[in-house]
Amino acid sequence: ANIPTSAAAPATMPQPPTTLGLPAYRHRAAKNAFIPGGRTLLWTVDEERAPTNLPQVIFLGLDSLLLHGVRGLAALRRIFVSTTQGELPTFVLSASWQTSSRSRSILDSELAAEGLPRCSDRTVRSGRVGSTSRERAEEILRWVQAHPALCKGGWIALDELIFEPDGSAAEVALADGHSVFVNPNTGIVPSDVAEAIALLKSAHHKQLANLQTASKRRDRASPLTWLVLLLRWKQRHAPNGSRGACAE
Repeated sequence: ANIPTSAAAPATMPQPPTTLGLPAYRHRAAKNAFIPGGRTLLWTVDEERAPTNLPQVIFLGLDSLLLHGVRGLAALRRIFVSTTQGELPTFVLSASWQTSSRSRSILDSELAAEGLPRCSDRTVRSGRVGSTSRERAEEILRWVQAHPALCKGGWIALDELIFEPDGSAAEVALADGHSVFVNPNTGIVPSDVAEAIALLKSAHHKQLANLQTASKRRDRASPLTWLVLLLRWKQRHAPNGSRGACAE
């Protein structure tokens, strides 16, 4: 018998998704694995790896952050390094002095000295910065809505303003697991650090679970359906006269 030893399978072959707890599959060319017509086909298990890290954002609404010096920045560093592994959070400035270029420059220098990245953005790019908790909450939410990709893993606001759970809609959103009140007289204390870490980790786990659930719903299909598609694909691409068995 004259049978080819290897050939690449056409790229149009149907691909079964990960579904119902089953692993995803892929095909590859390999010797002594044939389908009619000499096309090489071998199905091998190739586990799909779910994402383990998602980007997070920390809003800095600490008007007195620079006043507390190294102690405040050291506390901020503990929050920064204790959230997710691999995908580090982004700092966004939401303090009332965020429009002052001199103050931003000082903060960036202090963050760098502590081994932290500078603030990547601020919540107000032009116009007046709000001074009330309602205005601050609205500014933060507008930024979150404009940058959904950066907030996939969750976000929190470290702020010296109190967001009331029975206040405006924006305040309610921040009060519901998205903010940590920092006393301006003491700066960030250990209990604030623990609360911020817990909120970020909880948000990250929740977002990962939501993504995995959505992925399963999107890719859900019966394994039998994919088996039928594969068999039809084999028949469609097999040359005439060799659909039953390998040519002798």
